[in-house]
Amino acid sequence: MFCILCEFIGVRVNVFVDDMGIMGMKVSDVRVEDITKDGVRLVVKMHIDECEEILAAIEDAGIPISGAKSYFGVHKIDIDGHVCNAQGRQPEKIRGQLIVD
Repeated sequence: MFCILCEFIGVRVNVFVDDMGIMGMKVSDVRVEDITKDGVRLVVKMHIDECEEILAAIEDAGIPISGAKSYFGVHKIDIDGHVCNAQGRQPEKIRGQLIVD
């Protein structure tokens, strides 16, 4: 997975063993009010394009993806003990507390 996604890792993709998250654009990176000719927010269109590019690289390598375990277009997702959202990535509070205890 790392070899296939090396050009995206750290820029738009985080990989952990066989899990990955495709990061969305930060609101500060683009004006939210910009709209494409199709009536879609530019930030959404850019993210869809990036997802297509990353998923095409995975498909070209012949790696299967579980549709049942995949989530697209969500504002927040839990990946390997971290909560990823518009504010960035933070450890899950429950897991952090379990480590402390």
